[in-house]
Amino acid sequence: MKNKIFIFIILIFSLMACHKDADRFSGDYPCCFQATIDYFLSQPTIHASIDKYLFNNEYVYAINDNAPNSADMNTAILKANCELLFYFGGFAGSNCGSLCDEWVEEAEFVEVVWEDTR
Repeated sequence: MKNKIFIFIILIFSLMACHKDADRFSGDYPCCFQATIDYFLSQPTIHASIDKYLFNNEYVYAINDNAPNSADMNTAILKANCELLFYFGGFAGSNCGSLCDEWVEEAEFVEVVWEDTR
């Protein structure tokens, strides 16, 4: 749970200073996710990924932290400006309410925009 809180804090700070290192990452994702990607890469291999979806007529991004040493394994759904819409899964549960049902019925997977391939 502490890792999740740390990741969300990184996302908030990344809104203030946003840059994308094109030499290291060629994916098509909002630059405000760069701090989260840098955090993932600073950890042992965690098999994290960022997936792009079409949901409620806008592109949103699912940050999947599949760390083998973490039983939580929840997914955060964020807007392109890194605003948290909701999260679900793991021991933390979810905060999506009726959005969970909408997500299951309406979210259309577009592409994987970043993946930890180490």
